[in-house]
Amino acid sequence: MEVDDENEPLIDIVMVTVAPVPEDQPVGSVLTRVFVIDPEETQPHVCQVLPSLLPFSVVTTANGTKELKLTGVLDYETNSEFIVRVKCSDGEFDFVKVKQRKHGIINMNFFSTFY
Repeated sequence: MEVDDENEPLIDIVMVTVAPVPEDQPVGSVLTRVFVIDPEETQPHVCQVLPSLLPFSVVTTANGTKELKLTGVLDYETNSEFIVRVKCSDGEFDFVKVKQRKHGIINMNFFSTFY
């Protein structure tokens, strides 16, 4: 009997919380967790932010959790929002999923004028 090793496509990418980010948020902060929904639950996944020039990245922790992290300084006056696309793959070229989210930036300079 022959067994076919068929790779099932990814179903979805879920970013749990997508909230506005203060422009003074420290680099390295976790903005949200990223979950890859795949029928093959034990299969590893690689995720990345597109385009790579954005000040965000997807990091996989030691326990396998994926997190969207801030990797650069934010400046409201330069960019008041970012369109972040997260691309995940299970290693098979044909099975790639992309999820897009808008991340607003909170102008902290505006709030400091009231104090």
